Amino acid sequence: MENVTPFFNKILKSLNKGGVYVLSKDSLGKELYVSNGLPEALRSEDSLQKTIVYDEETGRYFYKITIHDDNLSSAIAFDITKDFLDYISLQEKVRDLEQTIENLKVDSTTGLIVRSYALKEIGDYVKYANLNNEPYAIVITDLDYFKRINDSYGHVVGDKTLRMVADTLKSSMRQTPGHGIRKKDIIGRYGGEEFIILLKNIKEEDVFNVVDRMRKSVEEKKLVIKNKDEYYNVYVTVSCGVCHSCNGELSLDDAILQADSALYESKENGRNCTTINGDYYFKKNKK
Repeated sequence: MENVTPFFNKILKSLNKGGVYVLSKDSLGKELYVSNGLPEALRSEDSLQKTIVYDEETGRYFYKITIHDDNLSSAIAFDITKDFLDYISLQEKVRDLEQTIENLKVDSTTGLIVRSYALKEIGDYVKYANLNNEPYAIVITDLDYFKRINDSYGHVVGDKTLRMVADTLKSSMRQTPGHGIRKKDIIGRYGGEEFIILLKNIKEEDVFNVVDRMRKSVEEKKLVIKNKDEYYNVYVTVSCGVCHSCNGELSLDDAILQADSALYESKENGRNCTTINGDYYFKKNKK
């Protein structure tokens, strides 16, 4: 251990550090090593993201502060090996946790967000829309006669069919008119062969054409299946039930009930069609 200048002693005292060892000397001053790590005052994520010096000989990491005293320039080097490795480990754990959370949000079969997360995202928007009288539509979409596909081709093909429909619906949402306004529309798997869709800021006179275009996009798709040396084309259709709200009176639960009721009407009317309920229908049935 060597004595250091009063200036360095003052700096070290202000940092409440002791046990200062000289690492090297040069004509400009002294480079010092503080044995017990980075001071609490400097311990932050920002500090640990700055340039860290790695000493290959000792296998340790240092954080340096250069200090100019008159014409001399010296650096205090803090051994932050433990802090740095703990920080890196913590960051990796945080990334792993974030990835796990993201994976839990996604339905593995369809690639869409799961029901619970979809309802949360849609519910948050519905609250905002109701406060600001912004129109929106809730759509429940159901595959027609899906059980026949599972029974005829098996559940693997059934899962591929669900994925095809999910991709088609999601893709057709991006192609609908008013995309610039409704660029953050939401689609999720609602359960079984049902999907839930939120169309943001959409006028009542536009909603049927938008949803029915989505329905037709599914009708026009086909899934090619290979069984041994033979190929089969599987076509599917969907029924759509829609609730449109524009006056801020419908809660999410109310809107879903109306969309479900409209979906039931679509099925009663032969499937592969779109039915809409709205605020007027809701008021009429509350009386």
